[in-house]
Amino acid sequence: MSCNSCLKYLLLITTVVLVCFADADILSASTKTIKYIYIEANEGDSAAGHTAIRFGKDTFHFQHEPSGLIRIKRFDSLNFDYLYSQLGNRGLKESWISVSDDTYALIFDGFSQFLLIQDEQFNLLETLRKDVTFYEFLLQRNQLPTSSEKISSYPLRGLAYLFTSDLDQQALSVINPAADNPDKLFSNLKNRINDKFGENYLSERITSAQDLLRKNRPLSLRSAEYKPSKDSYPAYGISTSTLFEDSLLALYALEYINAPLSSFPDSYWSMPGDSFRLSFDETVVLRLYAEKIENDLLDLISSSRSDWGYAFILGLARLASIHASISSGTFVFPDIFSSAPSHKISKKPPEYLKSYRGDVEKLFQKRRKEFFESLEMRESDYAALEYLGNNFMELDRAINEGVIPRDLPEIPVPSRLLRRSSLPLPEFDQKEVEAELEIARLTEKEYGLLLSELYNYDLFKRNCVTEIFNIIDGVLQKDAMLKENAASTLKTGLAKDNSVKRLGGYVDPAGKLSFIPFVSSGEVDACYSVTEKRVKRSYRSERLAEMKQRESSLTVFLRESNTITSTIYSRSPNDSPFIFFTDDTVLFRPLFGIFNLMAGVGETLVGVITLPFEGSKRVYLGAKGILFSLPELFFINIRKGSLEYLPEGG
Repeated sequence: MSCNSCLKYLLLITTVVLVCFADADILSASTKTIKYIYIEANEGDSAAGHTAIRFGKDTFHFQHEPSGLIRIKRFDSLNFDYLYSQLGNRGLKESWISVSDDTYALIFDGFSQFLLIQDEQFNLLETLRKDVTFYEFLLQRNQLPTSSEKISSYPLRGLAYLFTSDLDQQALSVINPAADNPDKLFSNLKNRINDKFGENYLSERITSAQDLLRKNRPLSLRSAEYKPSKDSYPAYGISTSTLFEDSLLALYALEYINAPLSSFPDSYWSMPGDSFRLSFDETVVLRLYAEKIENDLLDLISSSRSDWGYAFILGLARLASIHASISSGTFVFPDIFSSAPSHKISKKPPEYLKSYRGDVEKLFQKRRKEFFESLEMRESDYAALEYLGNNFMELDRAINEGVIPRDLPEIPVPSRLLRRSSLPLPEFDQKEVEAELEIARLTEKEYGLLLSELYNYDLFKRNCVTEIFNIIDGVLQKDAMLKENAASTLKTGLAKDNSVKRLGGYVDPAGKLSFIPFVSSGEVDACYSVTEKRVKRSYRSERLAEMKQRESSLTVFLRESNTITSTIYSRSPNDSPFIFFTDDTVLFRPLFGIFNLMAGVGETLVGVITLPFEGSKRVYLGAKGILFSLPELFFINIRKGSLEYLPEGG
């Protein structure tokens, strides 16, 4: 299972797990306290240490992406501590900076605005990439006859819940929400649409949607119009690919509700047992919720939104699954995963899956109770229940079949893609499409390069430390300019003076050594109005302290100092091989480092021998083990080990 998948899985149950770890100050953070956080080094991401800034329940930090760019991320503060202090096994040092309410709001808004701007800039880049895909699809369709076996297909979000693909696609479920009669399932909704808008409404809308698709001209976005800036939210019109997809989904939604197919695709699933069995009272609530969805769909179909078709299709999918739940007496959900599952046993599933499944089930039942007892029937609450139900079923399937679970989707809504080759296409001239394709490719390339110039990671000039202080510097500079009515952003000293006034001092983002995480923490303590410092120990350190209260320190040291007999640590698949922990001992660090170095060398040699059979991962981990063992020979610790999963209760 990929690292990203692990994070998605683990974050789902943080609410349950973090009861044991939550620090009350996070939940009740003063509105006048900004917290600068230094995270200790460990192998993997941020091996030289890491930093973050916290505003109550929101924690911002910068991540070095595989693309080589640096991105700002916002985490729930509890989740952040869980990932870094518990799973990441790193100590956290918090510097509490006392500020006024006005300063707190000013700097928080600065980080929030930066996040919104950067996210939308990368959304635009993804849109430009979709435009390239769209024009390539049009060009290929024009060059090949429709009967060709090489004919391309186009991916459409959410359509897998209403239609089967005209391509080969593995099915998952035997659940049919409509019992082979979708017409009966949606007959009430169709009748209500006809009553409200007239008998010819659907057919007229279908004709209009077909005309829109046919007359849509393939004009791409132009790069000269969208130069990115860290201070400006990118404003751009609807792209050709987006308009094409929105129009297609609207057409398919209208066609489906007007004349449902004879059966549903295999994109719904359930599981036997008491965990999913519905009570009579719950089925009553689901009937009321189904009526609410119908009312929402009735409003949505006449919406002026261009993307209403996608939301309408998801509403139909959820309505279908709820009707199936009522008729079967057990929960039925749309399969939210992006692909059908593989039943091939590729490698041994992680050992923690059973414990994790149990924790997910507890959280599923908790959300279930909240949804049915509140009677508010909020879509977000049901979506959370749907997401957890899918996660629970996928973990159960993986355990029973001995396979690796599928990756959870980034967005917790049903959005499985369906690839279709039979599509209504706009009328176009091939030369026109070729010209627009060339422009689209150039635009995507140029915009990507511009984003790289803004956000390219640099160890010394643009990293997780410098970007935090650059945002603070920029916010305070603008604030001072507004108050002094300064005309030029080049006026020097404004940010520094404002920082001294608002934060008690100034940290220069371009300082000689301020780019180093632990150095920046010291500068914050020395320069800003830091009223308190708190240390949150790593998971292993916390457990060692608890053990030493019950057992002799020598017993704990002998058992827990190595990875062989340790009861705290179980090696993560992404950890390099090592024998001794060196983070809690200085005297023995070089000696332990020698043994760890030998372990890394041994793993590398075994990896070379097994390279033709197992691939390069063992060689990579062995080399990484050597790399992180070398500093230990000189009394420097980086590696601390990490954990894949912590069961409820730690």
